[in-house]
Amino acid sequence: MTVKYEDLIQNPKYVLLAVLDFCGLKHDGFPIPTFTQDLNEKQISRLSDYEIETITRIAAPMLIHFGYELRNKNLKWGTGELQYENDILADRVTL
Repeated sequence: MTVKYEDLIQNPKYVLLAVLDFCGLKHDGFPIPTFTQDLNEKQISRLSDYEIETITRIAAPMLIHFGYELRNKNLKWGTGELQYENDILADRVTL
């Protein structure tokens, strides 16, 4: 089962009940939390371009694997290209 952060924030009841079903657990008495919408965007907006690029370079293979769009397409530091030990994902990166 894959749970995306965005799905959990947008519809916590649906996602958490699906997780409980997946785990074979009962729904009775399970508290459903509420989340602050767009908190992720607020946190990202606090990062510098350098911090976003650093995170992108490190996390790009997993971001791509899980279908996220890379935020920093104009790399300013380093070689300008993401380097992978495993070139399988390299052809899926557009910078």
